[in-house]
Amino acid sequence: MTACLARADRGLRIWEGFLVVLAAAAQGVIALLVLAGILSRSFPAFMVPDNVVLVRSLLLVSLAFALGEATRTGANITVDLLADRLGPRARRILELLGALAGLLLLVPLAVWLATYSLDLFHSGRTNMGLLRVPQWPTYAALCLGFATMSLRLCLIALAAIVSERALGRVRGNAA
Repeated sequence: MTACLARADRGLRIWEGFLVVLAAAAQGVIALLVLAGILSRSFPAFMVPDNVVLVRSLLLVSLAFALGEATRTGANITVDLLADRLGPRARRILELLGALAGLLLLVPLAVWLATYSLDLFHSGRTNMGLLRVPQWPTYAALCLGFATMSLRLCLIALAAIVSERALGRVRGNAA
C-alpha cells in the first residue's frame, strides 16, 4: 500500500508542478496587464480592452492552480501550536480529520464547478466588454484546482491511515 501511495504521490507531484508553472505564467501575464493599464493612462496606445476582466480571470486561475502544491507542502493554514504538542498517533488523527473536512468541502464544490462550467460552455456565455471573453475557462480552472487539491487530500488521508512515514512522504516532509 505504501508503494502505491508513493507512485500516486510522484504522479500528483508532477501534475502539481505543471499547474504551478501555469500559475506562475498567469501571474506574469497579470503583471503585464497591470503595467499596460498603468501605461494606458499616459499613452492611450497601450490600452488593453477588458483589462479588469482578464486580470480577474487570470488571478482566479493562478490561485486555483497552486492549491494542490500548497496543500502538499503544508503552506495552507495549520494549527502548529496544537499539532506540535501531540504525539505521532494523535497527529495522524488530526491530519486525517483535516483531510476529511477538506474533502467534505472541496468535492461538492469541484462537482458544482464542473457542471457550472459545462453549462457556461454549452450556453456560450461571455463577459461583457469588447473582447467577449468566455466565462467557462475560469470556472473550469477553479474546478481543476479544487480537484487537484482533493486528490492531494485523498493521498494525505490514506497516508494518515497507513503510517506516519507515508504521511511524511505525501506531505513533502521526507524523501
